[in-house]
Amino acid sequence: LMFHLNEIFALWPPRGTPDSGPSKAISLRDFYHSDGQRFGTVQSMGIAAGYGEIVHTLNGMFDRSALRHLRPLRHLTRLPAALAARILGRAQVFVGLMEDLGYSENRVTYDRTAPDAIDITYTLHPELLNRRRAFRRAIRAGLRGHRRLFLTHTPELNFGHPCGTLRFGTDPATSVLDPECRAHGLDNLYVVDASFMPSSMGVNPSLTIAANALRVAEAIARRRKAMT
Repeated sequence: LMFHLNEIFALWPPRGTPDSGPSKAISLRDFYHSDGQRFGTVQSMGIAAGYGEIVHTLNGMFDRSALRHLRPLRHLTRLPAALAARILGRAQVFVGLMEDLGYSENRVTYDRTAPDAIDITYTLHPELLNRRRAFRRAIRAGLRGHRRLFLTHTPELNFGHPCGTLRFGTDPATSVLDPECRAHGLDNLYVVDASFMPSSMGVNPSLTIAANALRVAEAIARRRKAMT
């Protein structure tokens, strides 16, 4: 079972740059491979960050600080947020989608004694957490000289991109599906959703899922034609 890790950050344009009007969506692959590690893509989210988003981020930092028990002080975050919004203007929000690898302990299991329920096991692997820290360092280094602020501080899973659990491969001992996404040992069971993926990749998986479904459909058509 795999997801993506979100690294959300705000990026301010140079001073004097208009912050209103139409904007363009962009995506970067500069951090996909870095120093021998696999990170992921960075893309704009089409969201502007202003006073409210800065307050939310500062409140989160306060809640993790040694002052978190002094709740009345939490309201003081509004002052630096207001100053930042007035001086810096509105930022654009970006997200880094970091690849989650297929760790065998993260899985969905089925209990024959409870057929109406499934058991989901997922933990943040130490390798994933180490790679996340390296990804954040790479983003900071790549944007050096630009005003930016990370809006996520703890690992944040992207629950909109679940994948895996029925990975494809050539070995039935380590995969559920064969390279044509047909279940090992079964003639008439194919899987064409995100379950087949052996890695989450560092990019939105939608187009890959669609392309693979077309590939599998062609394989099924060829097989049926050969049978007739």
